[in-house]
Amino acid sequence: MSDKACDTQVLASWPGGVVVAGAVTAALAGLLTVAKDLIAPIKAAFAALAGHHWRGQTLVLLVLFIVLAFACDRLRVAERWRLSPCRAGMLLLAGSAVGVVSIVAVFVLAG
Repeated sequence: MSDKACDTQVLASWPGGVVVAGAVTAALAGLLTVAKDLIAPIKAAFAALAGHHWRGQTLVLLVLFIVLAFACDRLRVAERWRLSPCRAGMLLLAGSAVGVVSIVAVFVLAG
């Protein structure tokens, strides 16, 4: 795929929605992990939800991913944002980076 094709192609609505949902969910996974470690009531709420805080967090993130994917599809976010395959990759990378950096920063600063 040439650079020009990468910039001009726009993902279809459903794959674009999945990409956006994945990026948001990846970022929130890290942020929720940090919040749950720093704020005891959040950890307790996740534990109460599914018996253990990791299962509760996973359940919340799974539901969020599914809802966001369908919402982004219905709202045609990929077309509105002109989400090309290259931009989709960058968006997923950015969401993952936010999640990872938030966790690492807390451990480095707390360390």
